[in-house]
Amino acid sequence: GAVGILTDGGLRDAREVGTLGGFQYFCAGLVVSHGNPICVSVGDEVTISGMRVRMGDLLHGDVNGVVSIPEECADQVAEAAYRVWAEEGETLRRINSPEFVTFSGPEVKH
Repeated sequence: GAVGILTDGGLRDAREVGTLGGFQYFCAGLVVSHGNPICVSVGDEVTISGMRVRMGDLLHGDVNGVVSIPEECADQVAEAAYRVWAEEGETLRRINSPEFVTFSGPEVKH
């Protein structure tokens, strides 16, 4: 079955959709009227709000939006994301340390 939906259309009944047990949805906005969804094709490349999405792409999203990561570079993106995550973890460790003094210590990069 489907794990989510990505559409350039609107979504209604967001609260109810949110109770569907992890079903993810990314849409152009919320609407009050019902829609008439029509499945035009499956597996074709699409462009949604300027973002190209192809079958096999990795979609990563949260409340801030969604990005499409092409399959051919997904491994490199994952490695880079892990490096950023590790660096941010070290930065947070320093900030939360009792020895932390504002504007002291190594330069914080982002």
